[in-house]
Amino acid sequence: MLVDTGGGGSGGMYWIGKFTAQRLHLKSIACTADGRHPPVVRLPDYQVGLGLPPPGEAPCGAALLVFPQPADSNYDGQLSAGYLTGRTWTFDYPKRRLTFESDVWKPDAVAQRTPLGFPRDADGTQAS
Repeated sequence: MLVDTGGGGSGGMYWIGKFTAQRLHLKSIACTADGRHPPVVRLPDYQVGLGLPPPGEAPCGAALLVFPQPADSNYDGQLSAGYLTGRTWTFDYPKRRLTFESDVWKPDAVAQRTPLGFPRDADGTQAS
């Protein structure tokens, strides 16, 4: 999966390519989101350490949007900001790993905090 922390998406959903959905034998389901009927498939069962956790509060429950995908694509789908929001993730770039942390996760005692700058509106609310 391509992870795009600034990418689109909302409601916790993410997308998978059509060829990948077919390869994994994922079943199509009926869905209505924002008055539209996007192609979606049922998520495979999640097992800790063996896959992606289901989306948070997402339209159509545990479903993946299905998008066209070039046959020579080098990734199976995309996790975007809408899916990543509200959870704690560890991006381990040297090991090329993305880890979904549990609710009781705490940073290593020797870790250093790095402040991030996010746009804020006139009221000080995070805008993006």
